[in-house]
Amino acid sequence: MEETAGQRRVVGVIWVLSAIVSLGVAVSVQPVNEWAFFTWLVAAAMILLGIIGAWVLVTGQGHLWNERVSAKARRTYSIIGLVAASVFVVGNLIIDAANWTAGDVISVGVWVAIGGMFVVTLLIGRGKSGATA
Repeated sequence: MEETAGQRRVVGVIWVLSAIVSLGVAVSVQPVNEWAFFTWLVAAAMILLGIIGAWVLVTGQGHLWNERVSAKARRTYSIIGLVAASVFVVGNLIIDAANWTAGDVISVGVWVAIGGMFVVTLLIGRGKSGATA
């Protein structure tokens, strides 16, 4: 099943909300003047992800996957990606539970945004497998 503009907009919402929430929480956890270089890099990536998400949300354009990737491959990659994103989020939550920094918060936000894209992709593929009769 091909992805629709509405499904891409859902990913856009996830990316925009992830950017807003993670950057907002990061600023409240650690003052900006104390951020490390890596934190600024991850924050720049998160801002870029939020901007792309806003564009996708407004226009409904873009592609989550290359059109040449088969539905089965998309499903497989999404399952692997969702498991990896979940491991990174849970690992980051467990390892840094006692000492949160802005970098930790933004990293979790990036992985949540990526995981959201994989969830939407799995839901798109689910419609195709249920339609065959």
